[in-house]
Amino acid sequence: MNSDETPRGSRFGYRIIGIFYRIFGYWFVSLFARFIVFYYYVFHRREVKSSIDFYRAMHPDADRSTWKKMAWNQFKSFTTVFLDRFLIESGRQDRFSLTHEGLESLTDAAKERRPAILWMAHLGNWEVAVHCLKKYDVPITLIIGKYAGEQVEALQRAQLEAGRVKVVIVQKERDMGVMEVMKALRKGELVAISGDRLFDEDQQHLNVSFMGHECRVPKGPYVLSGLSKAPLIPIFGIRVGKLAYRFVALSPINVDLSKRSEREATMKAVAQECFDRLESMVRRYPEQWYNFFKYWD
Repeated sequence: MNSDETPRGSRFGYRIIGIFYRIFGYWFVSLFARFIVFYYYVFHRREVKSSIDFYRAMHPDADRSTWKKMAWNQFKSFTTVFLDRFLIESGRQDRFSLTHEGLESLTDAAKERRPAILWMAHLGNWEVAVHCLKKYDVPITLIIGKYAGEQVEALQRAQLEAGRVKVVIVQKERDMGVMEVMKALRKGELVAISGDRLFDEDQQHLNVSFMGHECRVPKGPYVLSGLSKAPLIPIFGIRVGKLAYRFVALSPINVDLSKRSEREATMKAVAQECFDRLESMVRRYPEQWYNFFKYWD
């Protein structure tokens, strides 16, 4: 599985959309975004092929026209979700309708100073999930890869940190700031980390089955969970309508690494459980899967 990537040229696209948004407003950008979708779908053949291959794995009995349609809907959905980020950045969270499922477990953990690792994936809008936690005054440390970090710095890092979200940008796995993260967990804080992308090709990984294929996934979340005794809680921010999102926190998973001889097997089993849950969510919201690269080795 490739490291932290999104469609090529997207940084330039982000800047253009950002300028238009600030000058002309949301309605104009919404219209302009349709041209952006068409451009990416026509000219970014590598990303389109990766999406088609993904939906072929999800629905092997469907025909190519179905896979291509699903990929088109994925690109459209990604653009729409990205536009919603600008509303969040501009402080217009009041325009969103937000419901939640399982949020109480996180608010209770924050109040009682019980640590937890929030396991995120590139399904839906993770920014909405983070802002949902901000709304309920839940402080978190957010670990993100270098590329995503550049976007957060440009769009909303200051606002995130003003809302009790500490952003840690990872260049390489060795720069992961394990000591800083462990310190936060031992203080009873919540740490959010992506569990579905490798930061770099040399990163320690586990092999899991996803959509019937084997893929390499980060080992870090399971090591951190085992060392800190903090449970893993998969979270998602799913778009359920126009300016409407649902925050979902699934039941916690404990990682017991007390038996040295069973550590690798334990971490792999927990990773597989996380990806089984992720697969179930992706099948419910296939157009909101936002990994635009070859996902399997």
